[in-house]
Amino acid sequence: MADRKPDRVDPILAYLRELEPDRDLLAKAVAMRLRRAAHYVNSQIRRRLTPLEMDLWELELLSTLLRVGGSAPVATLQDAAQLTAGAITNRITRLERDGHVTRTIDPGDRRQIIVTLTAAGHRHAAEVIEANDHAQRATLDQIDPEILHRLADDLRTFLIAVERPRRLPPRGAAVPAQPSPADPHPERALSPRDPVPRPRAGRSADRRRAG
Repeated sequence: MADRKPDRVDPILAYLRELEPDRDLLAKAVAMRLRRAAHYVNSQIRRRLTPLEMDLWELELLSTLLRVGGSAPVATLQDAAQLTAGAITNRITRLERDGHVTRTIDPGDRRQIIVTLTAAGHRHAAEVIEANDHAQRATLDQIDPEILHRLADDLRTFLIAVERPRRLPPRGAAVPAQPSPADPHPERALSPRDPVPRPRAGRSADRRRAG
């Protein structure tokens, strides 16, 4: 192991060990290498998808919709993409503008906004997934397959330990009511141009009289 080739994290760890010889740097070593690896993979995939006018966020949202049968609440997409309520609304708006999804209010629970793939969205999802598969293989084809298999297994074990499992509804199943605590006004996800409801005049007058 002494002749192992150092990576770009090793000099940082060596410097820290000189400053504090007794410091446990294992967590830092893992976190730094995970961050650098994720940055490398994502940047390489983006570089290959950009000429096709595709983005990684499209893959996350469209593939999630495909896995759950074509329709899902905004909260499900927000959880899958790990975005804020405002960010997920903006991205859904872009997909809707391009004709890939529609948004409707759930008739069973008007607090819910349901996002549904259109026929064009299904076709675009297939194109994005295929392009991403090619980009992933091209990014990692220089790595020994044995290392990739071991890394995939180790990362699965890591994610099982740190992520709380969240079950997606079965393909084709009815979407359950799932109000998102992140956005108390889900109607804004339906159309960002809709005016924000204002208090009724009677209530305002009552408050002025009470004051």
